[in-house]
Amino acid sequence: MDNGIKYTNQGGVIINIQYPIPNIQYPESKIQILIKDTGIGMTKEEAEEVLNRFFERGKKAKEVYTTGRGIGLYIANQIIKAHQGKIWAESEGKSKGSTFYIELSMK
Repeated sequence: MDNGIKYTNQGGVIINIQYPIPNIQYPESKIQILIKDTGIGMTKEEAEEVLNRFFERGKKAKEVYTTGRGIGLYIANQIIKAHQGKIWAESEGKSKGSTFYIELSMK
């Protein structure tokens, strides 16, 4: 949520929580959190790497928000994995916003 706010100059950030997730049957009940912004977006390659500890913030991200090391999403990924969940990012490209999905088990 913090990154969505930091990197969105126009538009906004939408947070949606869905439980239960359609097509997921008990006992595999899960909750899904969706964070969608209209910010700077990213390439497909960046979306695949953004949760990796070796990810370096893009040039545009450094121009928009000059501080930070780019490790927050890696830490979030590790916490979510420790809870047997998953997180991933999608974007239609630069300047087209990003969507982050988090799924966690309700066990």
